Amino acid sequence: MEAAGALVTIVDLGSANGVRVNGRRLAPGEVASIGSGERVRLGAVVLQVRRRCTYDVEPLPGDAT
Repeated sequence: MEAAGALVTIVDLGSANGVRVNGRRLAPGEVASIGSGERVRLGAVVLQVRRRCTYDVEPLPGDAT
C-alpha cells in the first residue's frame, strides 16, 4: 500500500492469499486506487481506509497530529 498526496494505491505482489478491494480480487501485479471508506482484505485481515482532513485547521484539544 502506498500513499502519495491524496492518492492511495495497493498492488498484489503475488501473495498466496490474494488482495481484495471491496470484495474484488486483484490479479498479481495489478494496482488499484483506494478511496476513503473502502475495504482492503489481505488474507484474513480486513482494513478500512480512512483519510484524515488535510486542510489547514486547528487540531482538537488532545489531538496529537
